[in-house]
Amino acid sequence: MNREHRIGVLEISIAALVMSFSGPLIRWAGISAGAMTFVRSAIPTLILGTWLLLHRRIEWMGKKTLWLLLASTLNAVRIWLFFESYRITSMGNAVIVLYSWPVFALIYSYFLLGESLKKRDFLLMGLAFIGMAIVYSGGNLSFENRDFLGMSLMLASALMYALMIVLIRRENVERLQATFWQNLVGSIVYLPIFIRALTFTPPESWIFAGLNGLIVGTGAFALFFSALRRLPAAVVGHVAYLEVVFTLIWGMMIFREPVSWRHITGGCLIIISMMIRAELARRNQIRPVLVKAAD
Repeated sequence: MNREHRIGVLEISIAALVMSFSGPLIRWAGISAGAMTFVRSAIPTLILGTWLLLHRRIEWMGKKTLWLLLASTLNAVRIWLFFESYRITSMGNAVIVLYSWPVFALIYSYFLLGESLKKRDFLLMGLAFIGMAIVYSGGNLSFENRDFLGMSLMLASALMYALMIVLIRRENVERLQATFWQNLVGSIVYLPIFIRALTFTPPESWIFAGLNGLIVGTGAFALFFSALRRLPAAVVGHVAYLEVVFTLIWGMMIFREPVSWRHITGGCLIIISMMIRAELARRNQIRPVLVKAAD
């Protein structure tokens, strides 16, 4: 491993560590998912928008605009679902279900991009779905059950996330442009909720929300994009799964959340199956969709 690769691995490892801290920041902020989503979107919009303006790189997408707006709207909804899930269920449940998104990305790629699926792909997706079933198996299958509701919200978020990634890939939108427009749309959609929340939310809550937007929404993804310039996308995807491990650790250390055999077994089935699929794609020189996209 040369120096550039070592730096890239370090960058994506730090990014995974930072992104895993979303859960504690969401809990400590204690504000509505809508207000949290505004802050999470507005801060990257201001920082990235300023950078793009200074470098004259803000672009109107032309014919791609409709698809980009659709993807950005999906992103706005799925971030709300992401925050609401972390508010309702345990951090372990949320992050493991979140990382099922590559399974759905494969399915969307088959229908929207015309990518072929081999028998081994169906086998690996089957293993991932078994993993999700194991994670879900610990409680009542009812929306009155907070864990079931929280995991279902995150599952919907994962479905939208995967679709957003495939749409952006289909239209071949540059990553920084996609990130800017996604956050801009999110800021506009949730601005009314933010304004209303200003009247009754204590200042310390905004501090935690702001830290989420600054270090997770901006800092972590700056490291992520930097790592993508140094490492193959499949390798970045592999290392990014450290976010799951770090999140489980924060849940245990900070909130005393138990990690059960369901989390370990189900999480391993989901993560290992998708890591194998990404590695096979790399060896066959297939452009991987199984890498975390711009958030």
